[in-house]
Amino acid sequence: MKQEMILITKDYPYGFGGGDSIFVLPEIASLSEHFRLSVISTSNSDEIGTGLNKNVNYLHYHQKLSIFKKIGYFFLFWLDICGWKEFADIIKQKKDIVGRTWKSIEFYACAEEFYKFINNNIDIARFEGIFYTFWCDEYTLSLIKHKYKNHKYKVVSRLHGRDLYNERYAFGRQPFKNIINQRVNRLFFAAELPRNYYLTAYPNLNINRTRVSRLGVHRAGRQEPGTESGKKIIISCSNIISLKRVNLIIEGLAGIDDIDIYWIHFGDGEQGNEIRTLAEKKLKGKSNIKYNFRGKVDNREVLEFYESNKISAFITTSSTEGGCPVSIMEAMSYGIPIIGTRVGDIPYMIDKNGLLLSENPSVSDISEAIREIMDAGSEKEESMRQASFKLWEENFNVDKNVPRFIQELEGL
Repeated sequence: MKQEMILITKDYPYGFGGGDSIFVLPEIASLSEHFRLSVISTSNSDEIGTGLNKNVNYLHYHQKLSIFKKIGYFFLFWLDICGWKEFADIIKQKKDIVGRTWKSIEFYACAEEFYKFINNNIDIARFEGIFYTFWCDEYTLSLIKHKYKNHKYKVVSRLHGRDLYNERYAFGRQPFKNIINQRVNRLFFAAELPRNYYLTAYPNLNINRTRVSRLGVHRAGRQEPGTESGKKIIISCSNIISLKRVNLIIEGLAGIDDIDIYWIHFGDGEQGNEIRTLAEKKLKGKSNIKYNFRGKVDNREVLEFYESNKISAFITTSSTEGGCPVSIMEAMSYGIPIIGTRVGDIPYMIDKNGLLLSENPSVSDISEAIREIMDAGSEKEESMRQASFKLWEENFNVDKNVPRFIQELEGL
């Protein structure tokens, strides 16, 4: 009989075209073949997205913490040995003590509330399978904290960006990580660089509890360039938030006057209106630059666009990454040249298949990179396309990466 697995996600399968569905979906089919798989989504949305699998049992957890519950958990935190251990760790670091303590109490409250849901829906005393949290967050703490000696289940977790880097969390500290590190069975990282960062940040963590397990995407429907549109098409695909620095793409394009370019951005976010206003100011008057903000769309729409159009380049100017961006993997699977910044594991994704920018590129650096890709002759362009596809095939093919991940899980 297959071993049971419960996968806990932030969004999948809820929400439309965003959240963690793009990361989770490539694993679902294989996981459901090897495990009796259930998915608990913690999404705030009730709208079912894409990618439902008939072999998977789906549960939906809505977290609603009233002010009275928050007050109750505030007092419970100070009555719990885990709370005191966390507070002692905060005191030891001697920085932002009040703010960090408050964020840890919030984290604790979310973890405790989630465990009530687990207890009401799962016979935890008899569960001998694997809890797999796609993000190493309060839900991981919930399962770790309440795992007692008589419990036989395992807990594994992935780390990406917001749950990995201290600078990505409020007051520069990830809550309860020392406790999670002591009790988790495995921590999986998307690349070697974030794993090394984490081991440096938490020197007491047993390295044998950590593994590098790359994400991946499926093989594209085609690798040959699609229909020629007459203009050079550049694609970017990300949330429009400060970390992604979409403004730099606009500034870079504004510095080009002699090449006809059509820039398309997939995605939206809190800076959406600001970025669209900047594009109108910088690009609308340029006869050689056309642009289109496609907004938040289902991932299939992005892939369908790649399928039917010849894309000259994919560009990202992100200031940080937790590993290897899936958006770049997808572009590579179509043999698209890449322009990216030296952050996360992007340097390992660009090798003769595009241009690597510095971590903090100037506007002129971006303009010149775009120009170099656009002006590449047919022979160089074809060479970059082949290199992009080859890198995907060797490192980011989900049909190779997921079996390795499953083998690791089955060996726990």
